[in-house]
Amino acid sequence: MKNIIENIKRHLGYIFKGNKMEEEMQNIQRCNQEFIDLYKKSEEKNKELENKIEEIKKRSEEEKKEHEAAQEKIINENVDLRYFINEVLPEILKNNNFMDKNTAYSTFLKVVKRGSFEEKKKKQSKIVLVK
Repeated sequence: MKNIIENIKRHLGYIFKGNKMEEEMQNIQRCNQEFIDLYKKSEEKNKELENKIEEIKKRSEEEKKEHEAAQEKIINENVDLRYFINEVLPEILKNNNFMDKNTAYSTFLKVVKRGSFEEKKKKQSKIVLVK
């Protein structure tokens, strides 16, 4: 009889341990699923951040191009102004006594913008921009 009771205890212990083991396996599966979900969320967040970085890069490239275009425009206007002051204005003032400096310069700019002005100036040395 004692053996039977011990066998029953042993079988009940196996059953109890089996239930515990199943609970632990379910806990582990739940934890695994949570890790998988967190990993997927982190991948999505990573993609969002990469997209934001790409947008910022595109914007900065566009701003850089606009900045370079503005710099080139300023340089060209400065070259035109120097050429006007050094070459054109003295000729206008020498030949026409009725035109003042402002009128002469505005007329010069209109002619330059129309494109009918052909430069006869010397080639300028290259201007290097230091950033």
